[in-house]
Amino acid sequence: MCIRDSFWNTNWEADLPKTFEEKLHPRLQRLDAFAGSKKFIIGDEIRLVDFALYNILWLVKHIDGTSLDRHQNLLRIYNNFEEIPVIKAYHATDVFKNRNVYSFRAPYQFAKNY
Repeated sequence: MCIRDSFWNTNWEADLPKTFEEKLHPRLQRLDAFAGSKKFIIGDEIRLVDFALYNILWLVKHIDGTSLDRHQNLLRIYNNFEEIPVIKAYHATDVFKNRNVYSFRAPYQFAKNY
């Protein structure tokens, strides 16, 4: 399942709790178990896959601020990623703060308060 696909229908907000519970959380549980105590998803050094994972985790966290609390290993990876100095510096820029999450054609609107 691509989590982005859940947001392309016009009832995405109403469907979100069911989508998260039935589709997202079981997959995150498997990833969480795989991550174990590693600093990043496949080891202690950041890899390209960590950028893709962070993108998904960021979206999940900003749609539902408590979802990652159920997956402590993934939450740790998310926080480790955000503590990388160049990432932290980028997150402080207007470019990051003013970007679109996904396509302007998407039927949802996120508040720009992240």
